[in-house]
Amino acid sequence: MSKSVKRVEQAAKSLGLDINVRLMPDSTRTAQDAASACSCDVGQITKSLVFEGTETGKLKLLLVNGKHGYCQVVQAE
Repeated sequence: MSKSVKRVEQAAKSLGLDINVRLMPDSTRTAQDAASACSCDVGQITKSLVFEGTETGKLKLLLVNGKHGYCQVVQAE
């Protein structure tokens, strides 16, 4: 497994989380691709989106249901 997968597993373990990392044989660029690969509904997929704040440069992580897109909303930093 890659170093990044190992880091994720170690971070989850340190938080007391029991996770199962699955490596997909094909592309899972879209939520629908991921759902098909996992044999589940697209609503069971969580997309992670990372944005950088324009004023502060801080990173923001959004976890979005696979059925939904993200409509950017202007917010105070």
